[in-house]
Amino acid sequence: MAHKPLEAYLDSGRSIQRASERFFLHKNTLYYRIRKIEELCAVSLEDENVCFSL
Repeated sequence: MAHKPLEAYLDSGRSIQRASERFFLHKNTLYYRIRKIEELCAVSLEDENVCFSL
């Protein structure tokens, strides 16, 4: 289940609003999870090359 928020985020064109609606989460929760993924994986999801690779 850990990858689902990331998948929703990437599938929605990196839109927190659309991904949170799709995943039925408050957008602040999704912000937190995305930042936590970045921290744990030592990547920046602001980088389009990283997102493309994922």
